[in-house]
Amino acid sequence: MAECSLILNDRLLVRAEGVVPEAEFALFDADCIDLETAGPGTTREMGYRTTAVEARLRLTAAGITVSRAREVARLLTEPARVGPSLVERYARGPVVRLVGRRMDAAELLEGQVYSPLLKAYLGRWLNLQQLSRDIQVPNATCILQSLHLALVLDDLPDEVTVVLTTGPAMAEQKSASVLGANLL
Repeated sequence: MAECSLILNDRLLVRAEGVVPEAEFALFDADCIDLETAGPGTTREMGYRTTAVEARLRLTAAGITVSRAREVARLLTEPARVGPSLVERYARGPVVRLVGRRMDAAELLEGQVYSPLLKAYLGRWLNLQQLSRDIQVPNATCILQSLHLALVLDDLPDEVTVVLTTGPAMAEQKSASVLGANLL
């Protein structure tokens, strides 16, 4: 299956198989599209490209801010009145349970992989999908990933290139739709 990837300054930040991940698409406008000529009269979408400063502005316009991200991370790590903290409850393994309260906000909220089957981010350190189900907030994993992106972008110089590769997944989707149309 074709993969889409978000790359910041040559660092792979997230990947999704077969689809464009939801939160990452918010970093770009339509005019950020990268097109490639695939032959005479054929142009394909390869992805999107912008700068860190532009991506930050788009997230802020959508209400996704660094201060909100830090507040969510604080809520996840604060001790519960009864039972474990949310970080301890949703940790992916015993090591994260032990050190989770000392992790920074960007680490805690990291989605890492977007599952098209589940339509959710799986979470690198926390089980974001289970957290999302338990708090009963539709699309919560996408919101948490957006907050993660705000924190990561905040640490980058303005001119850093932000790239979302979509070409392979788009080509695969087009092939599937053409095949489906031929079967009708």
